[in-house]
Amino acid sequence: MMASKQTYPCFQCEKNGFPDVRVYLDGKDANGKTIYKNEDLSPHTHKQGQYQQQTVVQQSQTPVQQASTIISDLQLQMKLLHQKLDRVLEYIDKERS
Repeated sequence: MMASKQTYPCFQCEKNGFPDVRVYLDGKDANGKTIYKNEDLSPHTHKQGQYQQQTVVQQSQTPVQQASTIISDLQLQMKLLHQKLDRVLEYIDKERS
């Protein structure tokens, strides 16, 4: 498939503070994401400001780190739920007595 005949603004670059970046659209990849090409038809890499680059590096986690964070959160939620249930059961026992 050939890239689009006209260029379009790259909304991701615009969002990152680079409003004048134009790209060609070149279909979709295997994951369904749009393929962007620069005006020289080389693969496009979204531009990021200094602040955004630091934020992305700090926020990027491996899937293992993400999974362990989710598991930790779930364990904490389960512990809190058990504490609440224990309090409800104690209250019910006191009311029966």
